[in-house]
Amino acid sequence: MTTDQILWNDENSVGVASIDEQHKQLVAITNNLFQAIVRDAGVEVIFGILDEMARYADLHFAHEEALLTEYGFPTDMLERHIGEHRDLTGKVHDFIRRARQNNDLIDLEVYDFLRDWMTDHLQRTDRTYADFLCARGAR
Repeated sequence: MTTDQILWNDENSVGVASIDEQHKQLVAITNNLFQAIVRDAGVEVIFGILDEMARYADLHFAHEEALLTEYGFPTDMLERHIGEHRDLTGKVHDFIRRARQNNDLIDLEVYDFLRDWMTDHLQRTDRTYADFLCARGAR
């Protein structure tokens, strides 16, 4: 295992079990992408992982947004959070579309983008709601 991969630790936890489990799965998918790129697994394998990432991210974002809405997260903060989700979703889908047209785009840059976004989102953005949801008993 290389140090370039995302390592799950307590700093990544938001304290809501369902969200933490989904975050762990997103980390695992991102690390699978890294391994596939490094071992030159082939474009179809990499596209499969990217498609899995896009599907799982959509599922996770919907779950997270539903919990935030259910527990009354302030509207302005919820809208910003949803905006970040939509931004990433758009970038991932756009990258997949462009990469299918030009396989040369598949390299560690996409992994670096996803790793950096995920790390920032877990340790900065999702921190804005962690205490809020935990105080209200979200699971």
